[in-house]
Amino acid sequence: MHGHHSLEDVALFPAVGRHDPSLDSVVDRLERDHLHISGFLDAISSIATALGTDDTDQLRADLATALHSLASHLLEHLRYKEESLGPLLQTMTFANLTR
Repeated sequence: MHGHHSLEDVALFPAVGRHDPSLDSVVDRLERDHLHISGFLDAISSIATALGTDDTDQLRADLATALHSLASHLLEHLRYKEESLGPLLQTMTFANLTR
């Protein structure tokens, strides 16, 4: 997911901004979402690594909480992206990304 979001941050979102500057606030929110989601992913990775050496009920509970938080934020992120950028993305081509 880090790679997917990095690609959006460096290629897709700048292209969206060039194509329709009125969407700058949408792009800003999506980029902030990426930072929050990255934090959840990093926490999940850290907890999963700890579980490899110290399998405790608390770590399992922490992992479940982190996964639930990721799911909640990710689904909201995807909903917002689809609603806000979906119509534009259906009309964009690869050529739009490289201009």
